[in-house]
Amino acid sequence: MNDEMNRTCYVYKWTHIPTLKWYVGSRTGKNSNLNDGYICSSKTVKSMVLEKPSEWERTIIATGTKEEMYDLE
Repeated sequence: MNDEMNRTCYVYKWTHIPTLKWYVGSRTGKNSNLNDGYICSSKTVKSMVLEKPSEWERTIIATGTKEEMYDLE
């Protein structure tokens, strides 16, 4: 199997529950999958999620090819 067959590219949304502020990003790396533990590329948002994970909710918006996810994001 090649890397493309093992990869699940996706667009996700993190919502800060108390304020309803949100962050949208995509995950397209060669080891990406829905349960890979990836948070996000934003150092600010990532630190806030790690500091108080109970205040954050991740939603998967879509899955697809790398190109589709870049376009959607």
